[in-house]
Amino acid sequence: MTTLIVSLLLAAVPVGGSFGDAEATTVSLGETSMVIDLTVEVPEDTQAVIVHMGLAGENMRFPMLATETAGLWRLRTEVARKNWQVVFEMLGPVSEVSQPMTLGFLGAQLEPEPGPTTSVTTPEDDLSGETQRWGYLALALAAASLSALAFWVLGAKDKDPENGNEEE
Repeated sequence: MTTLIVSLLLAAVPVGGSFGDAEATTVSLGETSMVIDLTVEVPEDTQAVIVHMGLAGENMRFPMLATETAGLWRLRTEVARKNWQVVFEMLGPVSEVSQPMTLGFLGAQLEPEPGPTTSVTTPEDDLSGETQRWGYLALALAAASLSALAFWVLGAKDKDPENGNEEE
């Protein structure tokens, strides 16, 4: 629930300068990669918007975002599942670079939503302590009965069937 509230609050982040709001939306999450949508608002006379993404030692530059509508540019891409630093660059009558932001700050979901927790129950969990004691007593009685039966059967083999005496 709190993830939803945070996502709604950070859904559109003002980037500053000539830029309007920017947003990162997670389309899908894999084990090591994710597909994200990046959108940014810029002045209508902007000719191109480039996004730079990077981490320490890893830098990527995407050639250009596509124009969604006048003043709104969008890019859908697959990247490694990390909280990348994002910088937008707009080219046109006014060329400007945005402040650096992370995908998480822009609203991208980097971890899967926690699902309902399932617990494994064993049959013993459903039984009271007294019922369990009676069950163990029944199990012990059955084991003792089997042992007595085994002694009786094996003991009968040692006797001479003709005169009922034991063989020596």
